Amino acid sequence: MTQEKHELIPYEGNSISLFSDDRDTYINLTEMAKAWKDKRKAIKSWLKNTRTLDFLKVWEQKHNPNFNGAQMGTVLEKAGDMDTSLSIQYYIEQTHAIGIFTRSGGHGGTYAHMDIAIKFAGWLSAEFELFLIEEVQRLKKLDRDKNSYDLLTHDQVLALVQLKEVFKYVVNQDAAHNAHKDVFSSNSSAANPFAEFNKMRNEMLDISKQKIEERILNYCKENKIASAKKNNEFAKKRTNFNTR
Repeated sequence: MTQEKHELIPYEGNSISLFSDDRDTYINLTEMAKAWKDKRKAIKSWLKNTRTLDFLKVWEQKHNPNFNGAQMGTVLEKAGDMDTSLSIQYYIEQTHAIGIFTRSGGHGGTYAHMDIAIKFAGWLSAEFELFLIEEVQRLKKLDRDKNSYDLLTHDQVLALVQLKEVFKYVVNQDAAHNAHKDVFSSNSSAANPFAEFNKMRNEMLDISKQKIEERILNYCKENKIASAKKNNEFAKKRTNFNTR
């Protein structure tokens, strides 16, 4: 079962929902339209735009093997009729599109793949488009930093500093640890909030830098992985350690 990760992007007092699975990221177009100051630019108006439909067709042809492109003529004809509206549901039913869809429940609305959402943001304004691009890149960087060997992962912390000797872990330790880490990073203005979190945690546990580095060396050697430390002093210690 694919696990989803949900996040919120703040924009001028509003929140825009997005969720990611193990393949792609999807953004709430309904909340984007509400957040933008020109409320008249609705999703249905954007969908009737010929350039929008051309982009959606090309995107689906590239990413959706079940896309029924033959029906785009019918969709374009309906889009050109000034007396009728073109709904998301009609577009999906006719073409079997997967890049845009609706969801109910909390933060429900019309969602679209990140590529399409950025296209919608550009239709709203160039300013909004650039904001969304930069925000998505920032969130991706946080994910990369969180999973990088430049930081101690949860499993490494258990092995390196033997936190079981300090705390009596509860069943939900993984969730509790990650929640604290995510909350800390969301409220931090540091360039690398996860590194800052690890530093703070180690200081609270009163574990010396030398002790941590020794544990990292042992862990890396035992598990046959490259050490993430890059400073010269640590590299020298690693060389001495490996030649013993």
